[in-house]
Amino acid sequence: MALSLALAAGGAAAAEVTLTGMIGNKAAVLSIDGGAPKAVKVGESWNGVTVVSVQKDRATLRIDQKERILMQGQHYHSGATPSAPAAAASPAPPADNRTSATLAADSRGH
Repeated sequence: MALSLALAAGGAAAAEVTLTGMIGNKAAVLSIDGGAPKAVKVGESWNGVTVVSVQKDRATLRIDQKERILMQGQHYHSGATPSAPAAAASPAPPADNRTSATLAADSRGH
């Protein structure tokens, strides 16, 4: 019964949210809990995540009743312990201030 009440109150909150892309300034492409990406329009909610606004390289999302800014490709993990804060939810520096990117290769060199 508690589960049905929680679902009726707005659904379960997502444990992991990834901003995989944007569609102009109209929608964010989100992946929730490792699932398939889905376009969610500004003002709409999906699995407990509301898209507040979308810009060129970031989106403002309401997760766990707080607004969080995610850059494209960033993850947010809800329920992070104090010893492991959800640093991925903090905005990255503006793109024009970035001077390098480091990519890690897997065992096959990809």
